[in-house]
Amino acid sequence: MKKIFAVMVIAFALVGCKAETKDVSGDFLLPPDISQCKVYELSDTNGGVLKALICPNATTATEWKEGKYTRQMVTKG
Repeated sequence: MKKIFAVMVIAFALVGCKAETKDVSGDFLLPPDISQCKVYELSDTNGGVLKALICPNATTATEWKEGKYTRQMVTKG
């Protein structure tokens, strides 16, 4: 029984360490002038999360946390 529990814990830990990119646009109510934009959430294997607002032919803003600080990068399109 202990071996099965240990395997389940390891499997759960490995699933939580997967880097992935998700379209989370549905989680946000965007104003009409940016309704064509998409919001993406990117996570790394260290637990870091980056949210990016991608708008076609427009400015892209990206925000992330570094410790207690929030950083932002804006790219003009």
